[in-house]
Amino acid sequence: MKASHLTIAFLGFSSLLSPRLSSAGQSTPRPDVPALLEELAASGETQRGQLMDQLHQIQDPNLIVPPVLAALDTVDPQDAWKLLDVLAPFSNLAKPEPLIRLARRCDRVPLTILATIGAPARTALIKAIADECVTWKPSSPENQGDDGPAGDEDSQTRRSQAFMEWAAKTLGSISPAGLDHLLQMLLSHDACQSNVARTGLTSYVLNSEPPADPRIVRALSAALNAPDGIVQAAAVQIVEPLIGFQYAKLTPGVTKSLFSILKAHPDAEIRSRALSLLLKASDDTPKKAAEIACHDPDGRVQDVAANFFEELSAR
Repeated sequence: MKASHLTIAFLGFSSLLSPRLSSAGQSTPRPDVPALLEELAASGETQRGQLMDQLHQIQDPNLIVPPVLAALDTVDPQDAWKLLDVLAPFSNLAKPEPLIRLARRCDRVPLTILATIGAPARTALIKAIADECVTWKPSSPENQGDDGPAGDEDSQTRRSQAFMEWAAKTLGSISPAGLDHLLQMLLSHDACQSNVARTGLTSYVLNSEPPADPRIVRALSAALNAPDGIVQAAAVQIVEPLIGFQYAKLTPGVTKSLFSILKAHPDAEIRSRALSLLLKASDDTPKKAAEIACHDPDGRVQDVAANFFEELSAR
């Protein structure tokens, strides 16, 4: 009898406990993150705050990162920043390719997101730049139409240029290895890569504290002295802000290279830029440069020299 009573009591206790065990064993339903992201992209300010609160409560990056990256391929570029805000706490776990694809449509992807990804982002950016260089065209003021096929082509050119500028700045901000790759591009003898190097290195310098990184100064000295006009042109355009904003000084070697460019570079715009830099030098360098420019085949370069001598005589 005692055993029977004990069995009945145990069964009764089990029946009371089992619903609680069953309820406790049920897992919390997984949030529908893609649906939340879709609502977020279309939301106004008030609703956005509520949706962000829900998404911030999800601490598992495996639930957040993949759907955000997938959504970046279809989101309206004007609303992409909302999804990037969700991704920001987990950006070091993101794949760079969806972010780069978004940057082709919208150049407002924060550089810091790619920087936190590190080496994979650098590799992906280098590939993206190489792919873009296949069809890259320099922007031309003469070919800026608004209607018809020409307008469409110009729009594509502007988007390509905006993407390349973003990629160049991002590559320089990622790591020292990214900066090294920009320096290699500067000496590549390729117009597209030289353009990327010019944008990336100028941005890097102007976003750092003076003086300029010695690696950049050495590379520019070599580029100014290169026999390739493309390399020289890119180098002159980088040296301009370095000197203008006092990140570096005109060394004798740089001055000698600028004189060579002033005398022989085929592009009048680059000769004019070299002249403007030499006019900032000390001693009799500005006068010597202006005397050379007075005989330049381009009237605009001659005008810069003439203005210099007029100001000199008025002192």
